[in-house]
Amino acid sequence: MAVILHFLKKNWIRFLVALIIGVIPVVIYNAVNNTWQLAIGYCNGLFISAFLLIAISGLVALSLFGAFDIFSFYFDRRRKEDGTKENLYDYSARKKENRWKAKFAFLPYLIIGSLYLIASLILYFTL
Repeated sequence: MAVILHFLKKNWIRFLVALIIGVIPVVIYNAVNNTWQLAIGYCNGLFISAFLLIAISGLVALSLFGAFDIFSFYFDRRRKEDGTKENLYDYSARKKENRWKAKFAFLPYLIIGSLYLIASLILYFTL
């Protein structure tokens, strides 16, 4: 239980961002379709939010394993002490050390996305 509380305390900003990212599609869907009074509008909006958050979770997990290092390497402007630019292997090794400090950064998006999916399914099957 202490591990879970420590995780929540350490990642509260990510949970807040995930909640905000999840609310935005619900509001946009209901505003565009004018379904504020219908439960199906909230069901569809929650499903879109769940899909979006689970996709973001997957992208963050891919980033954790260094899938996007090659793109960020070419935009990196830092130089070594001798004035040369580091190679891709050194860049990836340095970034990997920093990334593994927050190795479960994808989990808040996955948890909130799963909760939105469960809420959407409950709402759908109770209609």
